[in-house]
Amino acid sequence: MYDIILYGATGYSGQVACQQLSKFETSELNWAIAGRNEQKLRELSQIYGCDYLLADAFDIASLSLLTKKSKVVLSCAGPYAIFGENLLRACVEQGCHYADISAEIPWQIEMEKKYGEQAELNKVKLIFASGFDSIPASVGVNEYLNRLALDGLSAESIGCYYEMRGGLNGGTLASGLNAKKNKLQMPSPSRSGVFPVPPDGKGYATDFVMSGLNEHCIKKSFSGRYHEHLKVSNIFLAYFLRFFFIFFDFLMSFSLGRRFVRCFGPKPGEGPSKKILSSGYVNSLFIEDDKKEPLKLEISWGGDPGNVVTTRCLITVGRLLLKNLNDKFGFQSPIEAFGDELLAELQRQGICEVKCDPDWEFIYSQGEYHYEPAPEEESVTLITAWNPNSVEHSEEWNVLANQKLESFLKSKNLSYGWSYGCNKPGDLPVWREDGYAVYGLDKTEAFELGSAWKQRAVVFYEKEDIQLLFCGGRISKALK
Repeated sequence: MYDIILYGATGYSGQVACQQLSKFETSELNWAIAGRNEQKLRELSQIYGCDYLLADAFDIASLSLLTKKSKVVLSCAGPYAIFGENLLRACVEQGCHYADISAEIPWQIEMEKKYGEQAELNKVKLIFASGFDSIPASVGVNEYLNRLALDGLSAESIGCYYEMRGGLNGGTLASGLNAKKNKLQMPSPSRSGVFPVPPDGKGYATDFVMSGLNEHCIKKSFSGRYHEHLKVSNIFLAYFLRFFFIFFDFLMSFSLGRRFVRCFGPKPGEGPSKKILSSGYVNSLFIEDDKKEPLKLEISWGGDPGNVVTTRCLITVGRLLLKNLNDKFGFQSPIEAFGDELLAELQRQGICEVKCDPDWEFIYSQGEYHYEPAPEEESVTLITAWNPNSVEHSEEWNVLANQKLESFLKSKNLSYGWSYGCNKPGDLPVWREDGYAVYGLDKTEAFELGSAWKQRAVVFYEKEDIQLLFCGGRISKALK
């Protein structure tokens, strides 16, 4: 029994996925490749030292045998509206989990209607859009909401702005051509046009060809409004790209135009050069709309977005499917299936990096915390009255605030001692905040004390466990 079988391995995306899978030791991940071209499969098998299996997308018997031999099947064989259904059906019938990199929403909706109920009965998980569309958008919105939740907040509307460099492969183009040929209606973007990127107007937003798909996927896990765009440096490039995408969509809408695109675009099996694959990148900026000073979340991805980032995301989804993290089955979005663990695993594998401004977890982790030891083995809550709501005040104001806090602790007959937080030796800027170590509180009481004195977080010690308690959202995080 294989852990993962990669179907469509001989196509361009499939070959990039083979390169990514080969980075895992056999003892860590037992994988094989599959498709219908035996000669190409044999060549790939020799290069990567993996098994190969023959299975045709239109031969349900061979696909059934294939899916019996693996816990998870990852499919790179598009267009999915042509080649996808029988493999998905075989996975459902044989109890094999499935993920793909499809962006063909009409086909996805049709498959959910046809196989959703049976997949739940057979305890099979099926995850569409597990590549660049729409993993970066999904994990970005989810993490943005997590960061707001630390302060007990949420968002009504979030925008995403992409900066990227990469190339197009023939399989992706073929899927787009097939969708236009069959007049498959794709979702329209919720916001289009050219405008300065908020909140400071640095750069310009313009149309992004995949925004409709990603916005559709985000609706499954975010009840607010979501929109996304390309971000470029100047207004002339922004308008050029907008009109280029409009013209390209027009070409794809009629037979002669599609013939022209097919003639000059990459063919199935073709794609960007190795140089473009390695030098490509994606930077995604998430910002809450209509805020003067919004939280800024940036996630950076190395490698060509449509090929390297896509296959790395797909393989990460496959590996998480093996862990069976929850008891939900049937069709799910990546966030529904894995929640916060998806971004955590992507970070552990070095696939993406996350930066947040402000990053309160990081800020608190940069300090040192000292306190008078508890008289007995009790919990210790470190609290100060300095700078409530993270608004900076003068030292005189803060000293008076701390005196009021001490009076409050005395009035409640709470046991307490001295404490202070400061910068680590050698770090700049130099800072110190005095406060109190309150003994014997449970977490609920510590949250309430911090909230009463308008502190974003308090430090909570319980035996050898050290946590940050974010008071607004009643969320605890390990203090690193």
